[in-house]
Amino acid sequence: MVGVARFLSAAIGGDDDADNVQGKWIGLAIVITSAVLSNLGVNVQKLSHVRVKYSDTYAEFLILYQEEEKPVFERQTYYTRPLWLIGLVLVVLGAVGDFEALGFAPQALVASVGGGFTVLANVFFAHLWLGQILTKTDVLGTLLIIIGVVLSTVANEPDEQMSLVELEKQFFQLGFLIYLGVMTVVLGGIFGQIEAILRLPRALNENKYRLLPFMYATASGIFGSFSVLLAKCASILLILTFSGENQFVYFTTYLFMGGMMCTLVLQTDLLNRAIMAGDTLSVFPMFQCFWIGGHSYSRTFSHKSFDDRDNETTPLRYTPSNGRVIDHSGYGGTSGYTNGNDKGHRNGHPVGHWHGPQGRRHHSDDLEEQRLYCGSI
Repeated sequence: MVGVARFLSAAIGGDDDADNVQGKWIGLAIVITSAVLSNLGVNVQKLSHVRVKYSDTYAEFLILYQEEEKPVFERQTYYTRPLWLIGLVLVVLGAVGDFEALGFAPQALVASVGGGFTVLANVFFAHLWLGQILTKTDVLGTLLIIIGVVLSTVANEPDEQMSLVELEKQFFQLGFLIYLGVMTVVLGGIFGQIEAILRLPRALNENKYRLLPFMYATASGIFGSFSVLLAKCASILLILTFSGENQFVYFTTYLFMGGMMCTLVLQTDLLNRAIMAGDTLSVFPMFQCFWIGGHSYSRTFSHKSFDDRDNETTPLRYTPSNGRVIDHSGYGGTSGYTNGNDKGHRNGHPVGHWHGPQGRRHHSDDLEEQRLYCGSI
């Protein structure tokens, strides 16, 4: 892990286009493998929800009964079934692969390619393995998703490396706050509808109950998009940590890690509720559409705003203790500076406090040893 993170840090920090291209291909290989593992795990979990028996006569899987049709006291909680746990292990391996891929390739590329190949793998596993019916609509939807993946792969741009302060700023942008508010309202509406439907007798409201798997899948996709966003932030912080800048001394780092885990748990639970109530061929593409669609905005987290880029060109501002000031224009003035014993100097070098490009203030540092920005000194 340390070696991988150092390679990522060097690749992202460098200006060589070859490093970005190499990172993309490595990320693509990881995310495609993760997509297959993840979808295989989901279909194994689906297999645990429906008891099946192989028939040599018809050479197909026959669904005997669903767990939900058994009496309540005889039902087995899905997360205690050995077969479901095997599927969970595969899903976790896929999630770990996605997390690693985020260090090599842009977030939008990981989300689109991973989502596209997951849908493609789902057609194979659900139709050829579980025997679910593949309709023309399923084929058309899969083709459209693949076309979108290809376009996203061609048009994507490399992510920019950001500090923890810059990541925090991204969460307070007006656009993200609006996006978060809209998603919160949508999730609230979905959960409200689910609760209202579950209160109705199923025998008289079968049409409404058929909407439940799609509602669960939509909510799961939204939480999934949040999980990848937080995973991208966590990946950036891990890269900075392995490159020598420990980020685990900040509380925000633990918020990112904890939020990523919580959204992953919610995504997994809601997706399992969806595949328990519906077929994976119909439900899983709905999940992927919202999972990928959530990145249409969240991908902006990987690119700095215009204000942040302007700050990168802001010259260093130095204010020594004796009143010597070097301003944004690069001009400076002194007052009473004659030798190295004067206040504000150490061993003949000016000392005091200075401001970096993100506005951070540093005290008692040797100015000549600090990194200079834009040649202002």
